[in-house]
Amino acid sequence: MFIEARTERAPVRDNRSRSGLHLARNSALLTRWSTLGAANQANQRIKGGAMKLNAARVWMGGIAGGVAWSAWDFFIGMRMVPFYAAMQKQGLFLAQSRYPFFVGQWILLIFVMSILVAYLYAWSRATSGPGVRTALKVGMIVGFCAGVPGNFAQAAWSPIPRLMPLGWMVDMWGGAILAAVVAGFLYKE
Repeated sequence: MFIEARTERAPVRDNRSRSGLHLARNSALLTRWSTLGAANQANQRIKGGAMKLNAARVWMGGIAGGVAWSAWDFFIGMRMVPFYAAMQKQGLFLAQSRYPFFVGQWILLIFVMSILVAYLYAWSRATSGPGVRTALKVGMIVGFCAGVPGNFAQAAWSPIPRLMPLGWMVDMWGGAILAAVVAGFLYKE
């Protein structure tokens, strides 16, 4: 027993003239939403139409952030000197660095990271808004990425006291937050 369903077809209308008018009227809308329109909008953004950074302020904030981060690094480093001496006596740390003028190279790396944090803050202002809250978010994200994974592995696998990787983690995390806040304070559009 099969039940047949009857469907009635609507009469076919000639819509050629209406569809052409409809497409012509909405061509601007179609272009805007098509892939070509999206590509044109993306090209305008790349050229600087949507996001212009004050590069001088970014660099000024990055350098000032590097000074703040270096001061923080010095503060944490001075508290860790007894641990370094003890680890050198036990033979777990080298007495001399493998790299010449390590301290200068380390400070240079801190300044490079601070300038990058300043750029990240300036770019994130467009979506998160300007201010301390955005600077804290950027600093916490960068500091977490820079300080936590490697030092967690050091704490788990190295024969050194766990306070040393904790100090290094606090150094990186706190320094990145300080650099971002300083850069955010100095950045102006």
